[in-house]
Amino acid sequence: MRAQAELCVDGRGQILRVVSAPPITFRRARDAVYFVGTAAGPLGDDDLATRVEVCDGGALKLRSAAATVVYSGVGSRQRFEISVGSGATLDWHPEPVIATAGCRHLQDVRISLGPGASLDWTEEVVLGRHGEPPGEIELRMHVDLAGRPLLRHGLAVGAPGWDGPAVLDGHRATGLRLVVGTASPAPTTGLGWAWLDLDGPARLLVAYGADYAELRVRMAEADRSDGDQRSSGATER
Repeated sequence: MRAQAELCVDGRGQILRVVSAPPITFRRARDAVYFVGTAAGPLGDDDLATRVEVCDGGALKLRSAAATVVYSGVGSRQRFEISVGSGATLDWHPEPVIATAGCRHLQDVRISLGPGASLDWTEEVVLGRHGEPPGEIELRMHVDLAGRPLLRHGLAVGAPGWDGPAVLDGHRATGLRLVVGTASPAPTTGLGWAWLDLDGPARLLVAYGADYAELRVRMAEADRSDGDQRSSGATER
């Protein structure tokens, strides 16, 4: 299956253009715009592309109605091309991607941020359904800010050694959160998570857990720690 979907919002946050193509469908709700799956996928050799544009000064909150289940296949691909204009804001937090046994999948995210843009991007992956091993999944993320590289991140799971101590050490869920526009007072770490400072200002949270429930607990703990540090820094100043 080949499908391409597009969403564009203007400087007031109003939808200028929306193109849905199963299994990628956009639905506007009161609190956010939602991805809604209207067909099974990615599976087989699906090639799915999604383009999201937030025009200068605009704001978009994007969520999903359910997890994305990646089924067995010979090499599926899902590409995201994201453009956030000058002074615009994107809040992106869909439900997790679940890499089922037998899948071979590439997720490629390309984000371009204009000067003064703000981004809050959360990405979570569950490696296999209950009681099954994961398939092969590769995650790529390229982020540019004002025309300059901000982040190049990648993770490959399913190849020999993925569950060793150099990668995920047997953990079955992993997540990241990229926040651009505000800096953390200092890098912080906890059990299964770490905040890293990036030049931007920006910061990156990476986390892992034995399962999705543990991952969510650890990411919530990291969020609280980050909030406490920023509140403390503001008080000291």
